[in-house]
Amino acid sequence: MLETLLEKNAPWLSGEGPEADAVIESAGTLTRNLADLPFPARASDDELDGVLERVLSAMEGHTIFRAGQFLAIEDLEPRVVRFLVERRLITHEMERAHGPRGVWVSDDQTISVMVNGRDHVRLQVRSAACNLNEVWTRLTHADDLLANALDFAFHEKFGYLSAALAEIGTGFRLAVTMHLPGLAMSNRMVTENQQARETGHHIDGLFGSVTEGLGEVFTVGNTATLGRSEEEIQFNLHHLLSRLLENERQARRHLLTEGARVLEDRIGRAWGVARGAHLLEFAEAAGILSSLRLGLATGQLKDTSYRQLNDLLYASQAAHLAMRAGRECDDLSISMERADLFRMTFS
Repeated sequence: MLETLLEKNAPWLSGEGPEADAVIESAGTLTRNLADLPFPARASDDELDGVLERVLSAMEGHTIFRAGQFLAIEDLEPRVVRFLVERRLITHEMERAHGPRGVWVSDDQTISVMVNGRDHVRLQVRSAACNLNEVWTRLTHADDLLANALDFAFHEKFGYLSAALAEIGTGFRLAVTMHLPGLAMSNRMVTENQQARETGHHIDGLFGSVTEGLGEVFTVGNTATLGRSEEEIQFNLHHLLSRLLENERQARRHLLTEGARVLEDRIGRAWGVARGAHLLEFAEAAGILSSLRLGLATGQLKDTSYRQLNDLLYASQAAHLAMRAGRECDDLSISMERADLFRMTFS
């Protein structure tokens, strides 16, 4: 199963679909808890074992949960757990949690079910490019199947209960991963984030803070789930995405007209380093991928694809590289493995 996760092409990184030049993937999560047991942080190991048994039993027999495997976190090597975090199949909260816990992952990695992380159940669905409706349709179908067999904690006034105040209500988080180099190069991301927060959304860096903007890749999603229906969450996020996409494309057009030579130099240098580096830190690798993706989107680069660049964005992370090497690696070894991967891909 781990080899499948590492080697098999994930559909949500295909680089195909609506707005694929700027939107890498869409993802939705639903948080749920069993009504008769304490939240995982306060539960005993016996109670956590009971949650696992009941959730996995509820998944049995349904087509949507048939092709996949459950991974028990406490049985995995540390680098494998870090790999799952980097792959965004589990959260940091699950990595740090105690007791029996794990994640069920479909063979194509588009659906995952975390059990006993911060909450008893965290459903996730991922899709390529901007496919919010598809994400919600598949997510609510999986939720309905589990709800038929499990009694989820629900309050008439507050909705579904969660260990996190921000996820009380619908428990529905919807987000997209976006490449926004035009806005980042124009120093507009902090302003965009401030405006997004005024409407109940966030813009975060995929690999750090929005101000760092590592790789000029950002996640955009709703910040709260209380007081808004699932339909409202989708509608409001779609409205925000439309504005961001319009602003990003306007910024790209400005770069092409006012800074064409600078842009051409940036893309050319990135291509040269990608094909010739022998040591490559992650921050530099993310910057190279951003430049190449911008070159592809603006028609200045032909010898790559969104699929290739999306795959490398994940594959160049430290735990991914350690998994490929089959061992724990120090920083120098990781830097060498990363450079080897880039040369092999682009030469």
